[in-house]
Amino acid sequence: MEAVTVTKRRCAGCSTVISEGRSDKVYCSQACKKRVYRWAEAGTKNVPASRSVSSLIRGSNGALIARVARLGYLGEPDDIVLDVTYGRGLWWTRYRPARLIEGVGDFRDRPEVDDSVQVVCFDPPYISTGNRSTSSIDDFYDRYGLGEVNGWQKIRQLIDDGLAECARILATRGYLLVKCMDYVESGHKVWNTFHVVTEGERLGLRLVDRFHHLTGGGPQVTVNLDGSPREQRHAREVTSMLLVFTK
Repeated sequence: MEAVTVTKRRCAGCSTVISEGRSDKVYCSQACKKRVYRWAEAGTKNVPASRSVSSLIRGSNGALIARVARLGYLGEPDDIVLDVTYGRGLWWTRYRPARLIEGVGDFRDRPEVDDSVQVVCFDPPYISTGNRSTSSIDDFYDRYGLGEVNGWQKIRQLIDDGLAECARILATRGYLLVKCMDYVESGHKVWNTFHVVTEGERLGLRLVDRFHHLTGGGPQVTVNLDGSPREQRHAREVTSMLLVFTK
């Protein structure tokens, strides 16, 4: 029997898994879509208030970025913000900078000149995907246009190349926001977050902040691709990391 590709899509507003509807459906309901539009129009005004911004943030990417903006990491109102991995724009559902540039094309080869952009946002593919018949990573191939990328070494090389390009175009005293995640591949832990910090320092960047983004992780896989039981050997990651660099 031919293998069936399983993809998981999450609502841009509330992170609920979307199991029905068109493959390009972004919101779980019209009500959720309207609510997100109201948030976008109001900027950060409707973000739940608190006395401080915690390093642990629950919810969608939009909720994460809205909190990050409150600390000034999205620059001043007239600063250019370049999202080199814009995709479907899920970072910007609650807060959208006035001068946001939606990056398209290969994030490893940008047209901007050196030291020219005040804020650069980089959300690369950071989890090994397997191949087209086994991958469950949302829109991976369509979103990045990179073809099949198998194994953590190739994923890490993509991250390194993209990070170097972002560091090149980042203006002095600007901010670079990088999303990454640790995960398990073939029984071994891949420590992407530590690697990105080390590689950033090698490129002349300085880490100034970090945020743990808690989304829940979805259901745990219980069997391997060959049907054999899967044995858990490491703590399961349910958070990704947003790292904030400057130079």
